[in-house]
Amino acid sequence: MRRFLPSFAVLLTAAVAASCAPAAQHTYIAPSYNTIVSTTEEHEADPPSHILYVENHSTVPVRVFAFSLTDCENINVSCGVHQTNLQVRAGQRDIVVRVAPKNRSLGWHYRFGFSWHEDSSGTNALNALAQAGDSTARVRLAAMQHADSLRRAETGPHYNELSRTDFTVLGPRIVAMRAYPDSLVIAPGERASIERIRLLLLDNQGTVLGQTRWVSWRIGSGAVQFEPPMSLIARRPGRTTITFRLAPEAQQSLSTAINEVEYSVIAAYPTDPHAPVFTGRAVDADAKKPLACAAVVLEDSAQNVVARERTGTMGTFVLAAPRPGTYRVRVEAPGWAPVYGPTELAKADEENQHEYAVRFSEQMLTFRDTRIVDENVHARPTSLVTAPIDAAGRSGRKKGAEQSLVSTVTLGGSEALPILGIVGRAPAGTSWMQFVVDSTGRVDPATITMPSDTSSRRLTSVTSMLPRVHFAPARDAGKPVCELLRMQVNFTAR
Repeated sequence: MRRFLPSFAVLLTAAVAASCAPAAQHTYIAPSYNTIVSTTEEHEADPPSHILYVENHSTVPVRVFAFSLTDCENINVSCGVHQTNLQVRAGQRDIVVRVAPKNRSLGWHYRFGFSWHEDSSGTNALNALAQAGDSTARVRLAAMQHADSLRRAETGPHYNELSRTDFTVLGPRIVAMRAYPDSLVIAPGERASIERIRLLLLDNQGTVLGQTRWVSWRIGSGAVQFEPPMSLIARRPGRTTITFRLAPEAQQSLSTAINEVEYSVIAAYPTDPHAPVFTGRAVDADAKKPLACAAVVLEDSAQNVVARERTGTMGTFVLAAPRPGTYRVRVEAPGWAPVYGPTELAKADEENQHEYAVRFSEQMLTFRDTRIVDENVHARPTSLVTAPIDAAGRSGRKKGAEQSLVSTVTLGGSEALPILGIVGRAPAGTSWMQFVVDSTGRVDPATITMPSDTSSRRLTSVTSMLPRVHFAPARDAGKPVCELLRMQVNFTAR
């Protein structure tokens, strides 16, 4: 957020004075509801009158662009909104309007309000002086920026909240909307109010005219969820996008269609340079082969997911803990109970390295809760190629071995628990098959695994038929990724 200093003429005088003034003169006071106020001087003359001022107790010039008089009775100024263009310099006050009774013999009454925004002329002048080599201007800019950064960290920007009347007055000038701060970061397990996000309205020069809550919004899928009335809750490390749009009634009062704002809320732990690291290798407990593209996560002692990754082609992974503490590694396959590593106390700068022998033994009945939106989507079968294919995944003529073993292939079950049906010469029964679906949705034939006691006919049937199934690839934060899957297969003897 930009903060502004007094106009060019004042700065020339201030720059000379600052060279011998104490550092306290560089104190930066932000314009806010507490520092930009109105006062009234009452004059008991004949007729009596009120002089209405706007006082600027900040160190930033502001510009009053409108004032309003409401609940008017017997006054000499028309009731309603009045546009103005009044600059009130830092530490100064200026007259906005004089109000007196129309008929001095009758009582009179009114209410006063005003709208303002920061004035950019001071910053432009100060930047010009600093770029020209003025060391005092540089010192003042540095002091201002330092104070502004501290103020942002504590309370956020202090922009004027625009009323419906302000929208009517500023309608021809408002051309864009942006959010402050640029993004919101909260740690997994914590919550924040959506009101921490400020929606700012700007003119064609980029000047902030004020802020507004007169918006509608929708929250996308991701690691952060919304809990009414105002809470954002970080469920795990990741990112969620909130789209803000000016409310239709507000948009109708403007001359220009205002852009939507896509805002990122990031769930992440603060960086600890001495945080421990968990490295390892996941292998199939029976086949002793590395498990590629398996989802691995790191859990803390409260079972919160603090880091996640997918294993490489050799089954290796690296998971960084957010801080020293107690953790365990979890290896997953969709629809099957996860496999856990040992619970370990990890100290600062420590690397915990293990080989994890993985055996998925319990299939889980899963369902999708439509109330929960997840940014991680599992791979799922979408179609079955009817023409035979070779080992490279190309369609071709039937081979003798394939034709003699398999007569029919079907795809059934549900999205969560799909089932491949094979009718042929393999022994009847039900089994499972484990394989990797790559980021294009194709099965990697080299990764197909079945139980160690599987007959050669069953294994040959699966390795020849499974590549016919095309999958929608898994997605992580919208990006296609590979995934290790387990899937049921039913054999029917012909």
